[in-house]
Amino acid sequence: MGAMDLRKRYTQILIQKRKREVLKQKIILSLLFILTVISLSFIINVRSTFAKATQAPDNNIKCYKSITIYCGDTRTSISKEYYTGEWDSVTSFTNEIKKINHISNDDYLIAGNYLTIPYYKEIH
Repeated sequence: MGAMDLRKRYTQILIQKRKREVLKQKIILSLLFILTVISLSFIINVRSTFAKATQAPDNNIKCYKSITIYCGDTRTSISKEYYTGEWDSVTSFTNEIKKINHISNDDYLIAGNYLTIPYYKEIH
């Protein structure tokens, strides 16, 4: 092999290496694009679902009241007691109570403490 053959072979190797790098970059960019689209779709879906869950009838205004927690009260029992039809379900109402009061699934209700409860009041 002469110097010219070595130079051609070296150039071919560099071209192949560059093609592999470009292919890797295209795959990475494609994956990033797909992940971005999925993330945005998820965020939009969550926002629209939350907006639907908290949307009040036209002639109602959202208000809040404080209630005392009694021994034996649970998030579910309180939600069932104060639930009204403005929420999609008792579960969505319970989730709103948890959000308003900064309660996680692991938190226990303590008798004597207070909870803020949302409700809708008709405006005239």
